Amino acid sequence: MLKYKGNFLLLVSNIGSCEYAFSMVRFYFYPFFFLAVLALNLGAYATNGELRVVTTSPALTELVFQLGFGKNLVAVSNFSDYPEQAKQIPRIGALFSPSIEGIIRQSADWVLIDEATMPSGISHQLDKIGIPHLNYSISTVSELFSAARDLNKRIFNQKNS
Repeated sequence: MLKYKGNFLLLVSNIGSCEYAFSMVRFYFYPFFFLAVLALNLGAYATNGELRVVTTSPALTELVFQLGFGKNLVAVSNFSDYPEQAKQIPRIGALFSPSIEGIIRQSADWVLIDEATMPSGISHQLDKIGIPHLNYSISTVSELFSAARDLNKRIFNQKNS
């Protein structure tokens, strides 16, 4: 049975000898409540507020670990197996053909793309979807150091590398 009492609707039901009353706030409160619950339950995002990064090659995975930000990796390529912690991270697909759906599913803040192993269409697809990404070419030692400095500066906001 429903009873209106001021700002509340009371749902009263008799179960055995106990009477339970459930109050519901006015109908215009529900959209705000729904949005608040939705915002709190976005399970794809890290609950600790840390940056979420996806790497598309073993070289970039190792580089992120070497910089000390392995905890920020939420997905890596199938062949990323070093260091040992990388084996525990979810996979986005093969080296030359990552799953765009797998990348989207991780709700990454950044996707790090190795230009030597990625088809050019991946960058265009990420642009269309609006997922930020950085492209790196790591084929020499100087490019490796350059990528490390750039990652520290642009993504991890570190002054020294």
